[in-house]
Amino acid sequence: MHPTRRLLSRGPWLFDINPNRLVIVHGAEGVRRELKGDSPGHPSAPVVLAALAEAKDAWVGSGDGRVFSVGTDASTPAQSFPRECFDLITDGDRLIGAHVDDTLWLTTLFTTDGSGQKWEPMPLPEPVSATHGYGYSEGLPLPESPDGAFLDSSPFGITVVEKGRGRVHVLRAGAAQPEGALQLEPGHEQDLWRALATPHGVLLLLIVNYRLTGLLHFALDGTLLGSLPRSDSDEDEDELTWGGAGICVLDANRAALFVQDKILLVSLPGLEVLETREGEWPRPVSVTSAGRDRWWVGPEDNDALFLLTAEPGHPLRIHATNPPVNPGAPLELRERVR
Repeated sequence: MHPTRRLLSRGPWLFDINPNRLVIVHGAEGVRRELKGDSPGHPSAPVVLAALAEAKDAWVGSGDGRVFSVGTDASTPAQSFPRECFDLITDGDRLIGAHVDDTLWLTTLFTTDGSGQKWEPMPLPEPVSATHGYGYSEGLPLPESPDGAFLDSSPFGITVVEKGRGRVHVLRAGAAQPEGALQLEPGHEQDLWRALATPHGVLLLLIVNYRLTGLLHFALDGTLLGSLPRSDSDEDEDELTWGGAGICVLDANRAALFVQDKILLVSLPGLEVLETREGEWPRPVSVTSAGRDRWWVGPEDNDALFLLTAEPGHPLRIHATNPPVNPGAPLELRERVR
């Protein structure tokens, strides 16, 4: 399952997309633009959302490899991006795109500037074997079943997740190629994977068959740095992480894990539980920075928006926030990229 809602903040701008609409918030209010296309909610691809630091344009997409550039006002028409991308993300002043073939196998990572005219492919490193202990059937790992490659970011780099192949790449900010990659047991079509770069490697959230949840922290040499629940955990710890919904790397020493009825603050690298904060997260969430020690949080199943505050040395705080949103012109995302 790929992300169906994404949040992205750039200075005073907040972009919020799902398969049906794009909301652009600037300051205290925003504009909502309905997405009109051939296949909204296309199940085989994530929604796409990217914007460079100056936020003059955003790049959006909703299924089937099509990406469009849009302005930040209420009426700018969408312009087709020069190249198909399964997913697209920003790294400083460059865009990074993932291209897949007809079987949804990752073929290339590309970099380009905001024009999208010249793409430079990145070499991909050979993955290092690692194991997470989930995703087995009758004692054997599930076979590879490519389902595309989606991109995510944290303050420590960009991740490329190929759940169906069991691969995770980590690209550091500004780097010419990924620092490393892990080869794990492939995930099932009903599983959800999320991965974020840390200073130590990669934090991997596995949600198996919608509920069974494992949080694992790997070095890029395949060493397991921490896990939750631990391999020797009791039933209480298994229950603690049941129903995972998302993760956020807060800083070099802390991360947040969203599960069905709480937020867990955990340490890095060892994933010790530091704090538990009650909250209802029955569906996956998208998280993006809202400034120093603050993060926007949005559930995938509705338009609610929350602000999480996680100052070091202080308890977690979270509250709902609903900036007024005015209707804008629909966005036509119909043109097929050639």
